[in-house]
Amino acid sequence: MPEKLRELLLSHGVAIAVGCVTGLLLLTMNQIIPVVLPAIEKSVPKRALLTLLVLSVLVNVLLAIYIIYQSRKSTLTPRFGVYWDRNRNAFCPVCMSLMSSYGEYAAGTGFYCTKCEEIIELREVHGDPISRESAVERLSG
Repeated sequence: MPEKLRELLLSHGVAIAVGCVTGLLLLTMNQIIPVVLPAIEKSVPKRALLTLLVLSVLVNVLLAIYIIYQSRKSTLTPRFGVYWDRNRNAFCPVCMSLMSSYGEYAAGTGFYCTKCEEIIELREVHGDPISRESAVERLSG
């Protein structure tokens, strides 16, 4: 049970921290706003306040879109000596760039990384070579 709790806290640590900070900010603002708001209303024109409100909402919407975009990025899983995404695309284990050209080269059979200029061979855990088709099939099952 403690291992599951630890894993849960690690996976949701950022959300828990953001929730705590947001709660503290709301409590603080609840105490400060009644004191500060009348002074702000007297010294700043309503048009400027409205502009700041619209700008704040726009920034928050853009931030939400960015967070959603980042959370939908595929996570890479190491297997057979390379990284794989959810769509079974291979990525270089060194530079994490997408490798698309698989074939037979002078140095061996595997994926060619254009950034590293290396041939990455697919291998089992115990070191035996495996074909791309077998690797993709085993990733599915």
